Amino acid sequence: MTPPRRNIELKARYVDLARAVEVVKKLHARLDRSMTQVDTYFHAPNGRLKLREITTAAGAASAELIAYDRSDSTEFRDSQYFVVPVPDPALLKAALTAACGLRGVVRKHRDVYLFHNVRIHLDQVDRLGSFIEFEAVISEGESDATSLTRLDQLHAALDVKEADHERGSYSDLLGI
Repeated sequence: MTPPRRNIELKARYVDLARAVEVVKKLHARLDRSMTQVDTYFHAPNGRLKLREITTAAGAASAELIAYDRSDSTEFRDSQYFVVPVPDPALLKAALTAACGLRGVVRKHRDVYLFHNVRIHLDQVDRLGSFIEFEAVISEGESDATSLTRLDQLHAALDVKEADHERGSYSDLLGI
């Protein structure tokens, strides 16, 4: 069986995304992509399960099924996940809705910046507002210690307040 991928991550409310762009550019993070995402959540006995439909700024569309498990904590937290490309999202959505039941939908605009092995998500989430999310991708050659140092550096440079940390997913914040 294929093992899950792994991140160390943190999500926080962040009012000024324009300021965040200035800060991450000064740190030499580079814009990787800008997109709209529609995440459809399904009931799952373990962790969370969502179908992510992506439309890039250029209009390209794709989809992926994401199964993930992580603790709900306001601290940097470990996340294990699987990402599966989906060629027919409408058919998969119908099948998962029938089999598992639909929890709800989260819509957002996301800009992704890359800083070493850390993905910096600048999110504008419908009905919730603006957020920043850090995901340090742990892979061969990237240690937890180095990743945590980078996460701490970004957290400090962006002046993220602990009071703004969020413990759950956007679906939890929306109550779905």
